[in-house]
Amino acid sequence: MDFSEVAPKMEDFFSDGEVLTRTAGQMFANFETQPDVLLITSGYIKLVTYTTNRQERIQYIAGPGEGIPMHNLFAGITPQPYQLYASAFTDVTYLSKDRQKFLAFIEVEPSVVIAILQGIMQATFDRLYNFNLETSEQRVAHILVLYARKHGTKEDANFTKLDLPMNTHIVANTVYLSKAVTADILEGFRSQGYVEFQGENILVAILRLKAMAGIR
Repeated sequence: MDFSEVAPKMEDFFSDGEVLTRTAGQMFANFETQPDVLLITSGYIKLVTYTTNRQERIQYIAGPGEGIPMHNLFAGITPQPYQLYASAFTDVTYLSKDRQKFLAFIEVEPSVVIAILQGIMQATFDRLYNFNLETSEQRVAHILVLYARKHGTKEDANFTKLDLPMNTHIVANTVYLSKAVTADILEGFRSQGYVEFQGENILVAILRLKAMAGIR
């Protein structure tokens, strides 16, 4: 969850945490039952489920300042009750603290509990909102706008660059579309000037794409 509003308290609690790293693609073992709580300091972690034929479905991407495994509640809003896994989306560094110590900490810090609950509610709402959009174009547009706002850097007056390596494969696995359909949608957005591509980075014209797609 995003702890920006209670950052000083979180930073103080995690200040003596163990510093750990994972390289891109490395899985977190026993994620849902691990005894520690993590706070990401750099890089990104993706939370995924898998279909019966091992198709990856990305449920959430957590970045700097966010904590896990509070996200494991997201497993309950996927179409089927698949197990949730976590892996390093990019090279990632994080601080680790014992879960029981964290529970004792939040017992006396209600503002942190509120921040966690608000984050879970917002992320859950965003996911359900995307599931219920009428067209595939709207779903792709919504994900691009969502991550550009959350994990983007303003490039100029029109475009925001996603700090994530959001290629066609990643977008497709996030909105549950085929890679071919997603590629066609992204190319359509590019030809109309709503997005630009820089390697594996996507630049998004947030206001124009949002208005065109009719999304929040």
